[in-house]
Amino acid sequence: NWFKYIKTNLKFIKIKKNSEILEYGCGAGAFLSFWYGKKYNLNGIDYSKTLIKKGKQYFPKIKFQLGEISKIKSFNKKFDLIFSHSVFHYFNEYNYAESLIKNMLSRLKTNGYVYILDIPDRDKEHVFKERLIKKFGSKEYKKKYGSYTHLFYKKSFFKDLAKKNNLEIKIINQNFKNYENSKYRYNVIFQRVRRKTI
Repeated sequence: NWFKYIKTNLKFIKIKKNSEILEYGCGAGAFLSFWYGKKYNLNGIDYSKTLIKKGKQYFPKIKFQLGEISKIKSFNKKFDLIFSHSVFHYFNEYNYAESLIKNMLSRLKTNGYVYILDIPDRDKEHVFKERLIKKFGSKEYKKKYGSYTHLFYKKSFFKDLAKKNNLEIKIINQNFKNYENSKYRYNVIFQRVRRKTI
């Protein structure tokens, strides 16, 4: 089911063999494992020392870096795909999310992709929280999610970023039946396209 989920999301982009791929918030490499052993150059950044250590044990051919997005500069190369899965809702503010995307873009090849997956939809936040209250009950919800700090994003946030940075953008609503939160989330693909000159 996990690989089916990844494959479903990847059908919107075209990645060639030997491409340079980087995941921000890679954990121990679960998402990157989809490409492992298939002639791709895999790289990952995560702030968890424990997960990076495990990743190096499980996937010794992946180049892991410990740290925040600033560590992207320690990879002395540019990437065909830079992605982040189920990470952006953990941020405290939108300015940080914007600065992170700009860091990604600084290391992106022409015609490369920045792909942000599993973004909570601001327009569905109320419905999402109502579902949790119905599922757990009001008292248990407050106990479990009283300090709920996940960040929800308007799609216009990403559209404005694309416009400011002269990027192509595609927004895809998730609809994966084996993932309960999927109906409240979407994915964003930025692409830096080389413009043809006349």
